[in-house]
Parts: sequence; C-alpha cells; structure tokens
Amino acid sequence: MNPFRVEGLLDRDIAALLIEQLSTVSGSDELTRIDLSEADLEDAIVVSSLIDALRTTAERLGKLEVFGAPQVLAHGLYRVGALGPNAKLRLIEPREEIGTSS
Repeated sequence: MNPFRVEGLLDRDIAALLIEQLSTVSGSDELTRIDLSEADLEDAIVVSSLIDALRTTAERLGKLEVFGAPQVLAHGLYRVGALGPNAKLRLIEPREEIGTSS
C-alpha cells in the first residue's frame, strides 16, 4: 500500500475520517508511513485524537513512520512516551515551526 498523504488543514471532520481509515488498515496492507509534511492541525482535540490513533495503529501494525509531523504532534507523541529506541512509532523529519511575535 502506498503511504497515506494528508495535505491542508486537518480539522476535526478530516481527522475523524483519517482515524477511521487508519482503523481499517491491517498488517497485510503493509502501511508503514503517513506523510503529514503538508498538513496543519486545527486544534488540541485533533492533536490528541491523532496521537491516540497513531499509537494504536503502530501497535497493531508493528511499525509505523510519520513523515513531516507538525511540531505540536511530534511533541505530543514524545510527551506521552510513544517514541524511543524500541518504539513501533517513529518520526521522520518532524517539522520545526518558527513562532512569530509582534
């Protein structure tokens, strides 16, 4: 299976659809990568939902890479202990968004 690629604003409705699709993927589908390099996350509820879905998917499949994760998602995955040398979930080139101030 080709990697999932998500572009644009990931609002709650789109996140729900993505999570639904991830829940149907099985080990035989050989999903190993989700590309979020062009995705923006709407709010903390979307981030939290994705953290749960990515962790669950990685556990079910045995391996999952997330390419270009927005910084807030990468940080959230780190904070919940989903990443590490023996983790089934791996971040590839997470983004570093630069804050702006006035």
